[in-house]
Order: sequence, then structure tokens, then C-alpha cells
Amino acid sequence: MKTHYDTLGVSPTATKDEIKKAFRKLSMETHPDVASFSSSKNADLFKQISEAHSVLSNEIERKRYDFEVADAKRFGGSTFRRNASGAASGAAGGGFRNGNQGRHPIEVFVRPRNILIGATMGIATVALLKSTLFPDSPDKDEYKDEVKRRGAGMKKLVEAWKNPKTGEWEQPAPWDATYQKLRPKLELVPPAQVR
Repeated sequence: MKTHYDTLGVSPTATKDEIKKAFRKLSMETHPDVASFSSSKNADLFKQISEAHSVLSNEIERKRYDFEVADAKRFGGSTFRRNASGAASGAAGGGFRNGNQGRHPIEVFVRPRNILIGATMGIATVALLKSTLFPDSPDKDEYKDEVKRRGAGMKKLVEAWKNPKTGEWEQPAPWDATYQKLRPKLELVPPAQVR
């Protein structure tokens, strides 16, 4: 895997001055206007040298590049280069880099816009699953009708069912054997009537 460090002939721990000296030396040897012989191979080499210098001389770009090279080595990439736009390319490259110009995946996902889109998609998914898994809520429409019918007084009402054994209104108790057996319809009644 050839890196920008290999292109300039410096070590990964090289200082800015060492990178600058190596760039100047190589650019004098390969620049199409200065070199004693000019060829397309020489021009391509000069472009690679310039690209390596532009990335390694910028502290932020160099950190990002070092991180990407480490990822490439860790995951077995065979080639690694940045193209002219700054995006990674090659086998170690950047499936996730397209359109994000060399950004780390975390930088892409942790953007306010992406977080908002993710939250919206999550809420929509939950709503869809809820409506699919629980399509009929038996009391939903009846409750709405009751609200319309009684109006503002609804705030003072509670859901209850009439126990046929005692004849009294009781609040729903799913653990109660009688309630489980009858599965009665719930109605809205004043709290004073509920036992």
C-alpha cells in the first residue's frame, strides 16, 4: 500500500520542514517545466507529489489521512490514495466517502440534519409498526364520539365498567378474574360513581 509518505520518501513521523524539503527536492526533479526530460509519467508523478504535499502539510488533513491509512491497514486495503477533490479512493477507499469529501463516517452521521432525519424515520417506523401490529383499538372511535357528545365536561370523567355481580361501576383491573372473563365495554362516567 503506497501512502503519501512513501511518495515523498519521508517517515510518518516527519515534521513539516522535512515534508517541505522532500517536496521541494522531488518537485525540482519531476516538475514538467524544470525536469531535464518531460513525459506523461513524469507529470503524473509530479501530481502525486503535489497531492501528497498538500495533504501532509495541512495539519487537519494529515490527521484525517493518518486515520484513513490506519483504517486501510487494519481492514486489509491494498491501495490508498486521495483523488484531486480530497476524497479517498482505492480498495481501502471510501465506500462511505462519496459525496462527503474525505469525512469520517461519524462526521457524516452526527450532523443535525442527519439526526433529524433519523429521528423522523424512527418515529414513522414506530407509528407504522404500531398501526400494523395493533390495527384496531376498540375504544378509540367510541371515545372520540363520547368527547364530541359531552364536550368540555369530559375532563371530569373516568373510564369504568359496570360489574354485573355488584351492579357498581369499577375501574378496569386486567388482573381481576371477573374483568378478564367478561371483557366488558368501558364507558366514561363521573369519578364519584366509580367504586
